[in-house]
Amino acid sequence: MKKKKGRKKGSTYRKIARPKIRVAPDSVLTTVCTEISLEEIPENIEHIIRDMMNIVTNNKQAAGLAANQVGYDRRIILIKDKVDDWLVMINPKIVEVGEKKKLLREGCLSYPGRIKPVSRYTEIEVKYWTINPQEKVEFWSNETFTDTQVRVIQHEIDHLDGQCKIGMGDF
Repeated sequence: MKKKKGRKKGSTYRKIARPKIRVAPDSVLTTVCTEISLEEIPENIEHIIRDMMNIVTNNKQAAGLAANQVGYDRRIILIKDKVDDWLVMINPKIVEVGEKKKLLREGCLSYPGRIKPVSRYTEIEVKYWTINPQEKVEFWSNETFTDTQVRVIQHEIDHLDGQCKIGMGDF
């Protein structure tokens, strides 16, 4: 009789699932995400940020990612900055918009292969908390964004509000 390899009887091993991008029509993509309280930072959100970082660093197409795209009902987004690093935005809120909009084609990791023209503001001011993963320091920031980042931030905040202009009207 052959002996089975693997876990011992009565042992409690848990298989840890790798985070993956949720794809439409997953209902989490239409969920309005919950704000994070100051008490939750950083201990209760580190695993969310770690899962999100694992996805974006292994996906060359990613310019940003919202927590609900990974299955978390929390207001967190990651945005690629100009030097290929990632900015963590917690509870991001657009507090001011510029006067101009620009129509450009956009894609979305949760709607693979789909590209649509979307009109976005060319300048926005965003208020958010951030966290430095190395030092675990959290602070408020108000920052004005332009260029590619302005488009990505608006796209990811749409996700946090349960919307995606790329998939609107499709499901």
